[in-house]
Amino acid sequence: MQKLKAMVGDRIIAHPAYSPDLNVMEDLWSYLDRKVKAAKITTLQGLKRKLSQEWDALPWHEIRLSVMSMQRRLQDCIKLEVERPKYSGITE
Repeated sequence: MQKLKAMVGDRIIAHPAYSPDLNVMEDLWSYLDRKVKAAKITTLQGLKRKLSQEWDALPWHEIRLSVMSMQRRLQDCIKLEVERPKYSGITE
């Protein structure tokens, strides 16, 4: 970071971390991935159809579980600093 700062000075833009641990959507992608794999899709059309069906059927209680896990995730990230916490948002 020191070398980068020396090269570009104050042009560095501070961005928040893009950790999947801090992104509820990652749980939803994981949920959809498991559903698609279990269906053994063989065509692109079948994949599109299955993703649409599963997205529409995504249970709200699963989304809430993932959102409610955020406080614990944040605490784990702070405690572990750089390691990836072990958590499971969406159940299946």
